[in-house]
Amino acid sequence: MDKPTSDEYNPFFKNYIDLVPSGDLVSMMDENLDKIISFFKSIPKDFGDYKYASGKWSIKELLAHIIDSERVFAYRALVCIRMDDTILLPSMNENLYVENRDVSNIELDSLIQEFEFARKNTIKLYEGVSENQYNFKAKSEGGDITAKALGFAIIGHTIHHKNVIKERYLNKT
Repeated sequence: MDKPTSDEYNPFFKNYIDLVPSGDLVSMMDENLDKIISFFKSIPKDFGDYKYASGKWSIKELLAHIIDSERVFAYRALVCIRMDDTILLPSMNENLYVENRDVSNIELDSLIQEFEFARKNTIKLYEGVSENQYNFKAKSEGGDITAKALGFAIIGHTIHHKNVIKERYLNKT
């Protein structure tokens, strides 16, 4: 599958989409799932609450953000896939979501498992989607968006945050 064109999404998603090559979206979601799980499992368990600077999210908070974003993106994709032109998709205040989820008493492994469940649900949503469903533009506060663009953004969003953790939290390239 070709990457989405710029008229299929808000420019905000460009950086995420640019991180993903063209290819079979479901296969790439599945491959990305394995890579993200492996990456988070490689982080020492006692490092989950680490913040590289004051006011920044911890690694566990970042993973919770990834999970919440996966769910929000999947809902938006559902609207596109069902070709619902009656809904105006709202934007997401990621800081509000992180502030209202206390992960201090949740083990990193539990969050990894939660991410796995959320991603597998997203993969099931995308299985069997037709070309028309991929290309349907849903109305969004930030501009029209397609299920194809959302699928690429879902993958790119996790890659982006993996890179942030490697560079800023773990100092690895």
